Amino acid sequence: MNDSVNLKPFIKYNLKILFIALNPPQKSNEIGHYFSRVPNFWNQLFLSGLITRKVNKETADEIIFGSNNYNYKNWNYGITDLVPDIIETSSSKVNPTKIHVNNLKNKIIEYKPKNAIILHSKVRNKLYNKDTSMKKGNIGKILIDEGCHTNFFLVPFPHGDSTPQEVKINLYKEIKSSIDN
Repeated sequence: MNDSVNLKPFIKYNLKILFIALNPPQKSNEIGHYFSRVPNFWNQLFLSGLITRKVNKETADEIIFGSNNYNYKNWNYGITDLVPDIIETSSSKVNPTKIHVNNLKNKIIEYKPKNAIILHSKVRNKLYNKDTSMKKGNIGKILIDEGCHTNFFLVPFPHGDSTPQEVKINLYKEIKSSIDN
């Protein structure tokens, strides 16, 4: 197993949307690109209108998070992991610590993304209410810090669960519509 983390977050100021995943999976880390094993995430963003062109899964993160040319209304998107230091494909083996949670909260406070989309139930469990369905969409503000004005959304992980693709696409459409102002 490769112990060095090759998957680097795309996080900066002035993000319209920050996507929050759980951790780098083995294959994506080996390739060095987010969501590079299966194109579902990129296809869902395209079909929802959050990106304006289809992208190659092996370099899509550089295109979508590294620039805004293909993003709806040239919005700036970013991505980070709750547990960036554990390379593991099976999320059941990833256990976020209080340090991971505090580091993520500090990133959110520092970079002030306008919106954040939580992509994994373990991230939801650490930041929000465990009883809230990932098929929820807008969950509003999460009490991170009094100065945090980020609006949070829940969308099930792009692949590997029982949620139909259409449900995920519709959640992204609802998110796009609710933040399009």
